Amino acid sequence: MKTTRRHFFRNMGLLGLGAAGISKTNLLHAAAEPVKLKGSVKFEIGVASYGLRGLSFEEMVEAMKMLQIKNLSLKSMHLPFELSDDEIKQRMEIMREAGLNPYAPGVVYMKSEQEVHDRFAYTKAAGMGMIVAVPNYELLDLVEEKIKETGIKIAIHTHGPDNLPYPSPEDAYERIKERDPRFGICVDLAHVLRSKLDPVQQLMLTKNRVLDVHIRDITEASKEGHSCRPGLGVFDFRASLQALIDIGYEGFVSIEYEAEKDDPVPGYAETKGYINGILAGL
Repeated sequence: MKTTRRHFFRNMGLLGLGAAGISKTNLLHAAAEPVKLKGSVKFEIGVASYGLRGLSFEEMVEAMKMLQIKNLSLKSMHLPFELSDDEIKQRMEIMREAGLNPYAPGVVYMKSEQEVHDRFAYTKAAGMGMIVAVPNYELLDLVEEKIKETGIKIAIHTHGPDNLPYPSPEDAYERIKERDPRFGICVDLAHVLRSKLDPVQQLMLTKNRVLDVHIRDITEASKEGHSCRPGLGVFDFRASLQALIDIGYEGFVSIEYEAEKDDPVPGYAETKGYINGILAGL
């Protein structure tokens, strides 16, 4: 049975919201209130759907509509790799008819040549122009060939101190700086801080290759740091947002709120409102 918005958000606890310490009225105001951005702000807010991983595809679409955020980077639980091309196109049509802009799959891991070919074909079938990806180092030549063949951009996701490739934006930059300009970086600002690096410095060092950005607050600037409500952690939103303005960034700044897997929408709404408040004051 199709989930209605009221049924879904009743189940998600958004018609009560006592635990979050925020009223429904204030939550919806934070999520929906437009901000008057200055002309120097060229980026748009988006969502990385990994943070909505506890929701079904239909619930994720309803959450995006409630949040009034249209830009979406899709994790594979919401657009599975196993779908046929027709099934992929059907889901993309559902999202676009709901007013959403699914701009990239991600984060997508590429650990073999076959996975490189498959993920580019998947992205092409979906009609998206970029992949937020983690290709193994030895596959970079092949990935660059596929970029030139398809015109699909690659934004290498940086994953901090978690023993994965590309621990920092600078590491990714050094590996692609002489490659096709459509080969860029998705700077995950929280992971940068978890590596005890300066997010602003990393943005400045890699500014001509930044194609995507992930943002959220975290509890501490260490490997143990984890997602938390905005303003309760150590991430300096103002400094990083100002840096993105200063480098003329024109892509998406996607919220990837990872806490409260089964009830993530209040945290996303608060983060959006927090970001909008800062941008309004810049």
